[in-house]
Formats: sequence, structure tokens, C-alpha cells
Amino acid sequence: MIIAYTDQNELDWGIKLLDDSKADLTKELMQEGMDVWYGAAHDSIEATEHFTANDVASFYGSGYSEPACELLDRFKIPYESIELEYDENDDLVADVVL
Repeated sequence: MIIAYTDQNELDWGIKLLDDSKADLTKELMQEGMDVWYGAAHDSIEATEHFTANDVASFYGSGYSEPACELLDRFKIPYESIELEYDENDDLVADVVL
């Protein structure tokens, strides 16, 4: 299963999930990780379910997928980071788009 994250600023990131039974948890963790990165990047430092405010602040200047990857690794979600593809209509080719 391909899960992609995208925003209006063309920030695209995707993974190939290697265990589809963990899809719901994976989507939640990816979304939280991206929210953490945005918080750190835009000085909106708040604790989340899995990160303290200090953790969030520590992601300032990090790669945008780093907090999400940390969560996926922490929960032992088997995945591979992938280069996303687009179809002829310029839509992301993915099973799930966050």
C-alpha cells in the first residue's frame, strides 16, 4: 500500500507500507509527524500524543519527514520511503493521500 502526504506548498512525501494491517495506525502517525514538523518549523511548539513540547522544538531545521519516520520506527511499522509518482492528470499515484 502506498501512503502519501501532500500540502498546498507541494511538500510531497510517501511510503510503501509493507504490512497493510497497520494502515490506520500508519496514517495517524504520519499525520502527527507532519503536524510536529510544521509546528517546529513555524514556532507553534505544542506537545502531541507522542512528542513532548521539547521533542517538537528539537525538530526545528530537520527534514520534513523526520518526525513521522521517527514515529513509524518507534512503533516498528515496516515501510520504505519512496519517490512519489504522478499520473497523466498530475494526480498523485497512491492508495491513500493525507
